[in-house]
Amino acid sequence: MMNSFPHRASIFFCLILTCILPAESYCSVEKLVSDGIGHIQNREYQKALEDFHEAESRALRPADIWPLIGLAYLGVGQEHLQAGRYIEAKMSFDEGLKFREDDTRVWFGLAIASFHLGRLDDSESAVLTAIAMDSSQIAFYELLSKIHYANGRLRKAIDTLEQASAMPGSDKNVQFLEKLQREWEVEKKMAKEHQGLFELSFVDEGQSELIADILEVLNDAYRWVGAELDFFPEFKIPVLLYSRQDFNAVTLSPDWAGAVYDGKIRIPLGGLSTMTPKLKALLFHEYAHVLIDKLGNSQVPTWINEGYAEVCGRQHFDPPVLQLKSAAQQNQLLSWTTLSESFMSLPTAQVPLAYEQSYSMVLFLIENFGSYPFKELLILTSKNVPLKVAFETSYGDYGVNWETIENEWRNSIH
Repeated sequence: MMNSFPHRASIFFCLILTCILPAESYCSVEKLVSDGIGHIQNREYQKALEDFHEAESRALRPADIWPLIGLAYLGVGQEHLQAGRYIEAKMSFDEGLKFREDDTRVWFGLAIASFHLGRLDDSESAVLTAIAMDSSQIAFYELLSKIHYANGRLRKAIDTLEQASAMPGSDKNVQFLEKLQREWEVEKKMAKEHQGLFELSFVDEGQSELIADILEVLNDAYRWVGAELDFFPEFKIPVLLYSRQDFNAVTLSPDWAGAVYDGKIRIPLGGLSTMTPKLKALLFHEYAHVLIDKLGNSQVPTWINEGYAEVCGRQHFDPPVLQLKSAAQQNQLLSWTTLSESFMSLPTAQVPLAYEQSYSMVLFLIENFGSYPFKELLILTSKNVPLKVAFETSYGDYGVNWETIENEWRNSIH
């Protein structure tokens, strides 16, 4: 859609310029407009912006240049979206709306950027504006469904996604719709409690004291993990407490899974009625996933994500590391490529080692270099920077790179 700009647009603007500019100004503005259109065709949107703004400053009727300026901001915003730079994307789309308020692509881009920034109300407002302008776009309803889901409006999320699924050309929502329907069957029976940013959903089985303790621990995690990473989110964080049976039915997780974070913290509480060190560790572990997911834009390798969550959880419950040293001595450590993917796909026998190896490496990073370069590493991975390059950038001031870090870590566990 953004690859080219219609030739007739160039002719149209040249005709306008002929009418509105004095002869001595016409050539320079015409060239700026022509160059800007060429930059758009080449996806050089920032250069196009410079040309169009300069043309705007010289034109007798600047408003005639505005649609092109808005088109350039749209291109810049889409580039930022693709790179995961959501703050910059939102700023670009906000600017674009000043010049192309009737363009659904700008509204939709703003909705996507706001969604990823956790600004759900802004995202909903933008996508509803886009829908009001064009109700035929399946993607608009798919995003609106995700917004309802993130806001805890599960029934609305299902209704909206069903509306999208019924539209011609929709064939990719089946699994997500089935997931929402599984969740709804369980969650419609749940009570809710709020404290701070946490919204707790649970089946009331006389566990009111434990519910209060869980909320208190989550707020402790918010402060402690937030201080470690210097990141205190402002978006709502759903937490759902299940029976083991309901947890398995909703998440389809393997039996070894102690909890799941998939945009919501999901914990199989079972019949537990009092706070324990193990439950406290689990809550810190899952909250760490929230921050890693946001800082890393869901791009962080699993071993970094799980390793840091283990570091946080083990502040409160620290079981012995049983397999790591033996695996290192026998040259049976898991590859980092394997550990970069979901642990759900690992053979059950390898899962304990996966967690221990990930924990050990991240603990090594934190203890030897602190939290600042670790956070920088997360932010770089969020921008799709290759992992070795991200390590070199984050830890280069310490005179190390990925290879030297891995070698020093291996020496430390023998």
